Amino acid sequence: MQCDNLVLLVRRDDILQKCFAIFDEDKDGLISEQDLINVTNQKGLQNDTPDIHRMILEHDSNGDGKIDFQEVSIECRLRHTALARKS
Repeated sequence: MQCDNLVLLVRRDDILQKCFAIFDEDKDGLISEQDLINVTNQKGLQNDTPDIHRMILEHDSNGDGKIDFQEVSIECRLRHTALARKS
């Protein structure tokens, strides 16, 4: 892997960690339904509990009912790869 690519990956993970921390409101290393509800309420966004539940289920690959950083990271990499293939 070229050095430039490694630097970009490190930066992307750093940004992703910061974004994850915003949603991990109770700082337990996991994003729960309640975390998402609280953040959307704080930001003045309309939240729909069934939609939030569905979002958790879609991204919770280990079945614990919450989203951890690894699950977020994998999802972002998959989406990035899919977008890169489209262009």
